[in-house]
Amino acid sequence: MTNPDRFRRWSDPQGRNAWGWVLAAGIVLLIGGVCAILAPGFTTVALSVLIGWILLFCGIAGIVMGIRAHSVHRRWMDLLYGVVSLLCGLFILFFPVAGAAGLSLAFIFWLALRAGIELGGALRAGPGRMRTPLILLGIVDALLAILLLFWFPLGTIAVIGLFVGISLLLGGVLTIAAAFGLKRMRVA
Repeated sequence: MTNPDRFRRWSDPQGRNAWGWVLAAGIVLLIGGVCAILAPGFTTVALSVLIGWILLFCGIAGIVMGIRAHSVHRRWMDLLYGVVSLLCGLFILFFPVAGAAGLSLAFIFWLALRAGIELGGALRAGPGRMRTPLILLGIVDALLAILLLFWFPLGTIAVIGLFVGISLLLGGVLTIAAAFGLKRMRVA
């Protein structure tokens, strides 16, 4: 037999205790952010390993789907996807630093592509309020891509972990502030 009052505090229908869970989530994010900032290279390698596991499981799923596919074309596409994902996942898991370097290259490519899109958008926008911010953002992204390319590989590996840490830290601070805001409003 379970006591319904014991669970009522966790599942309060009016959410009076929910602010504590939001606060706990904020604290976890804050601690994770501090840890990531203190060890940015390790953070990037850990992200790389996580991506390796995801690719490994996606590869296995792709192979299974390929074996079970009824269409010949679909079978070969799923098998190809599965094998490539599986091999990439295994490579990253066996060589996590190389996987982190690959992640860094992908980040550099993304920044360069974003810079091109922003600068192209500024040219298409013509004179107006959005042109100058788009040009500035495009220039900043282009400079970041160039800077990271010069720091490649070791510098970029640390920078990605640092960016993740800053994001987690700021997310934790905002989540904690939201929790106290909920408590003050007596909504949660």
